[in-house]
Amino acid sequence: MYYHLFSGATRISSYLIRTILEMTVSNTDDDQLALDNQLGFTLTVVARKIANQYSEALAPVGLTPPQFFALAKLWEHELEVEAAEAAAAEKDADSKPAKGKKSKKTEATKKRASLSLSNLSKELSQEAGTLSPLIKRLEQQGLLTRTRLPEDERTLSITLTDRGRAMRKETEGIPVEIAEKLNMTAREFETLRKQITNLNSRLA
Repeated sequence: MYYHLFSGATRISSYLIRTILEMTVSNTDDDQLALDNQLGFTLTVVARKIANQYSEALAPVGLTPPQFFALAKLWEHELEVEAAEAAAAEKDADSKPAKGKKSKKTEATKKRASLSLSNLSKELSQEAGTLSPLIKRLEQQGLLTRTRLPEDERTLSITLTDRGRAMRKETEGIPVEIAEKLNMTAREFETLRKQITNLNSRLA
């Protein structure tokens, strides 16, 4: 998905700044200390510029880029759970729910579509302590809920609200808008996304 371009660039640039700040690439002048040859610098600048594009695009719906990425992961996870359960139901000849049980199944599906704070932080490559204030803010906006699991009160479960699910529809045009602002063809964009994803995997 389009949002992974900025997300991946942010992860990579942060890693490079901390661990390979002096990593360079060759140019025709063979000046490996030239600023333009500092990969960490270039990625940081690109990530910042793309972040600004996201900020402008998300302003009308009252979200920041980090909030949008957190919601994007929750949307993605919920859709995966729903698709898996739908596929399983099709294989079960007796899967049709009895009258009056549909709402219970829906609530059960929502519960399974929840993500723990620790798992969400891993998906977003952030520390749980850093992500926690962002999640609290999204809860205050009515986009998700935070619940301590009865079986393990140490685990904080995060679940989308109906308003949070509706936000997906309101922001579905954001990725295309960002791609257009980058002035890249679909093929160029996908090639770059794959390269960044590949580099991010190598640095993991």
